[in-house]
Amino acid sequence: MNNKILILTGKAGQGHIAIARSLEYWAAQWGMEPRVLDILPGYLNTNYKLSVKTHTHKPVFKLTNNRYLSRLLLSGFNGSLEERLATLCPEYKSYDTAISTHPIIHPSFAKINIITVENPSVHKSYFTQPRPTYYLSYWQHDRRYELLGPIARGAFYNELKSKTKQSLKKEMGLAPEKFAVIILAGGEWINKSQDYLDILGYAFDPDKYEFIFICGKNERFKREMENYYKNINFKFLGWLNEEEMNTVLRAGDCGLCFSTGTGVVTETGLCKLPLYIVDTLGAQEEGYPQIVERNGVGRYLKGGYWDKVDRLKEYVPQTQKLFEKNLNKWSDYLMGRPKVWEDFFNKKVLQAPF
Repeated sequence: MNNKILILTGKAGQGHIAIARSLEYWAAQWGMEPRVLDILPGYLNTNYKLSVKTHTHKPVFKLTNNRYLSRLLLSGFNGSLEERLATLCPEYKSYDTAISTHPIIHPSFAKINIITVENPSVHKSYFTQPRPTYYLSYWQHDRRYELLGPIARGAFYNELKSKTKQSLKKEMGLAPEKFAVIILAGGEWINKSQDYLDILGYAFDPDKYEFIFICGKNERFKREMENYYKNINFKFLGWLNEEEMNTVLRAGDCGLCFSTGTGVVTETGLCKLPLYIVDTLGAQEEGYPQIVERNGVGRYLKGGYWDKVDRLKEYVPQTQKLFEKNLNKWSDYLMGRPKVWEDFFNKKVLQAPF
């Protein structure tokens, strides 16, 4: 086996791309030669965003989560997969290992073909033909999977132990004396927090609390909210690289999440940031609140707007007491996952008898 690895991915939000970049980083650390290709047509990402905005994401997920429809969905794309590969990467057959981080990309051209199963709710498109050599699972125990656990981009494993939380807050331009609530949703989905802004501003003492919104590349939201909420305890940050995200998550006292996913749960866990989940997109995200609560590192807030904020007000003063012990244990588990992945690749990929 050669050490060249082709990582196939595509945009549906940003989650699959982020996972591919994580694998790219770690594969390079393990002495492999990784290359990431965004292989999906752009209209699929547009359709995904449209389904979320029109609240049809969950019904579409359920509709296509059928073995016949998922087979049709996959065959419509996979029939032209190698044609697209030949255009984007003419030498694709020189890669002995191929990994897909998207359920409708099923590589079959390599000696070892792998599909990552990143979500706790698994869509049936994963199991249509062609089947890979391995399924690598982040969360699910199943006889069909190699359960390796979740991994994140490299910067999130830097614990910044030489810096205090107050110094990290200063570094990111936050108020060191205030309790920092990090609002997480990312890109398009940060809009979901908008219905809560007035309530949060009213409910929490501005002298004690600061709400930091991670707006990503959603410059419109950042610009409009900064203009509207000028004299209140809100701070709006734009796109952050992974080192900056690691710093701001470690500077925070808790996270407030409006859209979950492997990236959010893993990165906050590595940074020991307790997570209050206000909402999810449903469908593939449905299992994340249970993961967070089962490991004792956060709470899922239910009810109407005011109900959720009332629960948040109740929990926030107890955050350290509620979660500190479990956060250390959870972070230790997540810190150990890259070694498990490395062992898998060394034993079952690089040493494969081909």
